[in-house]
Amino acid sequence: MSKSVEEVRRAAFEEDFKVRRKSTFPAIELSRDSGGGYKYNPAHSDLMAWNAALDAVEIQLPTPIGDDHGGCIHDAATHDSAVSECRAAIEQTGLGLRVL
Repeated sequence: MSKSVEEVRRAAFEEDFKVRRKSTFPAIELSRDSGGGYKYNPAHSDLMAWNAALDAVEIQLPTPIGDDHGGCIHDAATHDSAVSECRAAIEQTGLGLRVL
């Protein structure tokens, strides 16, 4: 079963938090309350900001060329393949980023 967007985001946040804080007490700072938030208020506030930032991300990929390539079919196929690979890689992060 795949992890939810919330689980993937929280795991990424916690790794980043540990690096940024360089704390010797990350287990205490990242301990959770009964509602799933963090007991340590700065960690909870940081998570809310982290999620808001990720919610604001919109990635505009190039339009696939398809049959209307106006040039070499090989170039169109290569372009369209690269666009598909980029979309798949972004979606595989599980961070819930919007790809337009």
